Amino acid sequence: MDDNNAGLVTNAASYIYLMDAGGINSAPMGYVTRTKITNDQFSFSDLSMLQPYRIYALIVNTDMGTNTFFTSTINNGWNYTQGAVNVEPGNTSSIGNSATNGLFSIATNQSNITNVQLNFGIQQIPQATSINNTSMLPWMFSLTNVSGYKGILAGNTYASMPTGTDNDGNIQSFTITSVDPDASDNTTTKIYYDGAFVNLPYTIASGSDPNLLGFYGLSSQNGVSFKYYVTDNAGANSSIVKYLLKTPAGTTLPITLSSFTLHIVENMVSIDWNTINEINTKTFEILRSTSNQKTWENITSIPAAGNSTSTKTYNYVDKNPHLGEVYYRLKETDMDGNNNWSNILSIYLPNTNNTFVIYPNPIVNGIANLKLPTINGGNGSLINLYGIVVKNFTFPKNSNVFNLNISDITKGVYFVKIIANGKNYTSKLIVE
Repeated sequence: MDDNNAGLVTNAASYIYLMDAGGINSAPMGYVTRTKITNDQFSFSDLSMLQPYRIYALIVNTDMGTNTFFTSTINNGWNYTQGAVNVEPGNTSSIGNSATNGLFSIATNQSNITNVQLNFGIQQIPQATSINNTSMLPWMFSLTNVSGYKGILAGNTYASMPTGTDNDGNIQSFTITSVDPDASDNTTTKIYYDGAFVNLPYTIASGSDPNLLGFYGLSSQNGVSFKYYVTDNAGANSSIVKYLLKTPAGTTLPITLSSFTLHIVENMVSIDWNTINEINTKTFEILRSTSNQKTWENITSIPAAGNSTSTKTYNYVDKNPHLGEVYYRLKETDMDGNNNWSNILSIYLPNTNNTFVIYPNPIVNGIANLKLPTINGGNGSLINLYGIVVKNFTFPKNSNVFNLNISDITKGVYFVKIIANGKNYTSKLIVE
């Protein structure tokens, strides 16, 4: 029996064993003979006529010897992908187009078979990448669009898409199989894709937008966890691994922080927050960052109330904020050294050297402060959304700041238009 075309995907299969099939689907099987593959060629001789055999492609590089019985085996990290046997007409009993165990059935009806084509494939199994981040901070789970849950997108700096590696191909997809596999993680997880809740298992193609995949954990717990596997371009699946994003014990944000707001006041940022219950609190640090949110600076530290069951109000004015988009967050430190973090707020500060500014905005106290880049005075109008002028005023000379009394104006959205120094300035104003 001579093989004229052994289509080997890899040269890792070095030995071919011929087994006495006996009961053709039984295992173990009786050893008949073996031969080594040389240049993709192998041969068996002096075989009994009308005897059923099975060819066993053994995926090892060493001779297994002449053991009486063999069961199907394969090196760790490898598997069979496909296979078929083609023999001279009337002499084949093929297993078809897949060989998951490296065994191929042949029944000989003639004493001499001169052409056997054995085609099979083997490959290394892909490996999914396990994620185990137990140093997350509560503010990193910034999504709040799912009631009672805090979330993070896979495209966030502090998360990642499930992925893996494949030494002989590429990863085509990943499949999330289950959530919250370990009770000790203290997680209750929901998976969302493109804004919609998904039932598991759920498969996502590699290369998909990571900002469509969201992981949400119950707000009162410590993060998110789930299990998944990857699939390569040959259709092989990896082992299932775990994906965990978890905050350390004692770092969940206390519910005592009832409000946290930012307002622009004369090119400065007023930072305000309230607590309704404090236990063993020591300090509040105010941290500031630019648009990358990777580098944070501590701009001040304010003593906390310590222990309180009544509403406490805090305020700090950042007199030297950065221009453009600026981010702020609070870091509360307990007497025992534990830290709690607020969510992140942002505010935009324009360059007021050439910009018309209204502050505060929205207006809640009846006075709107208007600031122009010119001091030559001008005429202004307050216009509603229907284009109707509801108030006219004059911007004084020798001053670029004017306090506009709008206490008689009903709540809504308006536009302030000023003509000064031959230029038109327009800005939106919200009255609450």
